[in-house]
Amino acid sequence: MSPKRTTVTKHDLLATISEADFQDAVIQTAHLYRWKVHHTRPAMRKDGTWSTPLQGDKGWPDLAMAKAWESGKAILILAELKAENAPAPVGDQAEWMALLGMFDGVLWLPPIWGQRQIITRVWRPSDQREIDALLMQ
Repeated sequence: MSPKRTTVTKHDLLATISEADFQDAVIQTAHLYRWKVHHTRPAMRKDGTWSTPLQGDKGWPDLAMAKAWESGKAILILAELKAENAPAPVGDQAEWMALLGMFDGVLWLPPIWGQRQIITRVWRPSDQREIDALLMQ
């Protein structure tokens, strides 16, 4: 009698990727294609507690990525990253993403400035094709 085989789906595999590992992969891909990337990381305080020093409103997306071309084209991507099975943004994160989403798309400015675009996304590991397509530009 042969051993029973277990079928592992693509979703099962994606669910094993932590948000931290996913974020590292997105940052590496962005740097590979010469994007500037910003992420604010938490820091441990002297008393052993963790905090993310900031001034202003909580909930800003995990990554801000920007790239400009000699043609004048420029793109700013604001991305909130989530593990595959993590809940959608709520509270402060959801408010920021809704507000930033109002700017999603192409902003037409005077032709001398070239084309500017702001893209806001909530990304999960299953969105890798879209991530690659955007960052390969």
